[in-house]
Amino acid sequence: MSKEVFQLGSPVSGQLFAGRQELVSELARGLESRKIVQHFALIGYRRIGKSSVMQVVKNEIEKDKNVFTIYFDVQQVIPFNVEEFLKVYTASVFEAYFAKKADIEFSLKVRNFIKNGVGELKEIISGFRGEIKDFFTFWFEKTGNKSLSNFVKEALSVTELLAGENEKFVVMLDEFQDMENLGIDFEKAFRANVQQMKKTSFLIAGSQVSIMRKLMHSSASPLYNMFIVKYVEELTEKESTEFLKERFKKAGFEINAEAIQEIIKLTNSNPYHLQWLGRACLFKANDKRITSEVVNNAFMWAIREQAGHLEYAYSQLKGKNRAIITA
Repeated sequence: MSKEVFQLGSPVSGQLFAGRQELVSELARGLESRKIVQHFALIGYRRIGKSSVMQVVKNEIEKDKNVFTIYFDVQQVIPFNVEEFLKVYTASVFEAYFAKKADIEFSLKVRNFIKNGVGELKEIISGFRGEIKDFFTFWFEKTGNKSLSNFVKEALSVTELLAGENEKFVVMLDEFQDMENLGIDFEKAFRANVQQMKKTSFLIAGSQVSIMRKLMHSSASPLYNMFIVKYVEELTEKESTEFLKERFKKAGFEINAEAIQEIIKLTNSNPYHLQWLGRACLFKANDKRITSEVVNNAFMWAIREQAGHLEYAYSQLKGKNRAIITA
């Protein structure tokens, strides 16, 4: 069996990442800029490739030793509340910083941060030599009685306090729409602090399109006009064609133009479905040649894997909608 050249279920990068070079370049240039602080938002449905775009941009900009990149999925914050989010956020900042800095310099920066930015933390951490995780446990236990605005300000200020001359932090928050659950007061505090930052840029992404549109475009939202919004959609036909040719060649398979067009037609150039159907074609081709017939056989074979999704969607239909689909 040929080696796997298609990947499903997790963000892709490198040769598994298809197209969108113009978007990646725009994001990388804007985020790593020291002259202008810009924030970007990616909006698109699930499995359209937002997380992959974020990963590729992260890999690109962190080549600069003076750029510290932080990525985490908001949905991984459990329990999901303001305190836990800020704990994960701040710990992620320190981990990213620590990964590029020597121990001595890190220690000095932490001391300076405590001295100038947090006030009462100075007492708690004086002479502290324990794990960073304990550091944040102490912090959040001690500061739990602070006002929301001060709490958010101290956490978000970490990047500004740590960044030295010509240094920059880029914070990437995936599934950002869940932040709406923290309440409008948090959104207001978030905006008030982020818009003052000089050494920190944000790249956020969300898959619940209606919520993200409301957060980004509604004049009633505290985040209105704060981000440059980029919609992540299907690949172009050219991008899909180049990706498929390269992947099948890598696997040692031949594919003709008609077969490529059939894959593009069946998947509508959705990145996830391109990978999904491409992988299926490798299993159904007997002589390492991909033809239109192989593509259609692979599609009918692989669609059974999606039966659970289709059955669930059908079970949610009611009344006339259910009757129409049944007919």
